[in-house]
Amino acid sequence: YVALFEVLVQYVMNLMGRNDDPLDLEGEIIADQYECISRYHQTNNRRAIGSFYYFRTILAYFFNDLNLAKSMSTMLYSPMHEGATPLLPVRYLFQGLIAFALAKQSPGCMRTHVREGRLYLRRLNGMLKKNCANVFHLVLLLGAENLSLKSKTDPRTVQRAYDNAIQASGRLGVTHTQAMANELAGDYFYRLDDRQWATTYFTRAWTLYSHWGAHAKASQLQKNYADLLADVSASKHLGPETVIMARERFTDIKTSASSTASQTATTSSMAQSAGSKLLAEAAQALRDSHDFERHLVAI
Repeated sequence: YVALFEVLVQYVMNLMGRNDDPLDLEGEIIADQYECISRYHQTNNRRAIGSFYYFRTILAYFFNDLNLAKSMSTMLYSPMHEGATPLLPVRYLFQGLIAFALAKQSPGCMRTHVREGRLYLRRLNGMLKKNCANVFHLVLLLGAENLSLKSKTDPRTVQRAYDNAIQASGRLGVTHTQAMANELAGDYFYRLDDRQWATTYFTRAWTLYSHWGAHAKASQLQKNYADLLADVSASKHLGPETVIMARERFTDIKTSASSTASQTATTSSMAQSAGSKLLAEAAQALRDSHDFERHLVAI
């Protein structure tokens, strides 16, 4: 079980910007990712192996290395062999998102990638039809991406699809999915050369990623779209209470708004401070676990 948690904690640290390269699952917890995966294979720790490739797939998608994301996703065990896992719907989401992203990037292979993306959309829809309500926001997001690739679809229809995914994710308290939906909507309008709506959605995405604690991702967004995020006034659609945070999960329902840049910076600082404390405690627990394992071996 220690192996499962060390991958998870390192993944979180990558998102927070606590290592040099967010694509490499290395840092304070995992010193060498290749030694790490080799150790998992030597001990035949299938759960840890699956976890390793799963989180590397997500990191590669978040940080726009689609070739790596595709490569890592192909290393995942087949759901038939892996068995039941709560991570399966999210896995289908990211595999679908990767396929649709590759379709945008590679027009020559667009049909192949779109077919693959729709395969994962059908799988999520199948779960939804079996009353798995937790996949509703995932279906909406992947469905919006599917619509965005249909050239004859009215942009307002695509926008409504993204907005539905954003709202559903917010109601469920899934901040990162809400941020992703905003980012993808921003990318859609950016490709349509609609700077106002692109600025709106990218600004919301940046705020949500920062609120989530994924400062490395927020920084990447700031770098890639500096011309849009530098001047929020470029959008007529952003007001003082435009960015509504997702409800906090497992607590009372709360909403907050980003009213000024200083408030956003303060919130990000507080989130990073709290996250750093929690991760430090998790890291210490992992070190203690490693010491305990070595003690057992010695006995």
